[in-house]
Amino acid sequence: MTDELDQTLHLLIVTPEDILVNTQALWVQVPAADGMLGIWPGHDVLISSVERGEVSYATAEGEYTFPVVDGTLCVGHG
Repeated sequence: MTDELDQTLHLLIVTPEDILVNTQALWVQVPAADGMLGIWPGHDVLISSVERGEVSYATAEGEYTFPVVDGTLCVGHG
């Protein structure tokens, strides 16, 4: 049986003032300089700029969107 953490990724959205989202996600979609990036568990390591738009993500409880202005996306392992 596959462990639930193997099927999710840790999503953390922060500002200088606060942690806005801290959850296990099934997938994440992020507006980047070259268009929307889809990120799934096991995605390769990646660093990208985030553009104005909406971050979309899904958890076991449902799908959510979160407005963003700009920032940095870091995808890593562990």
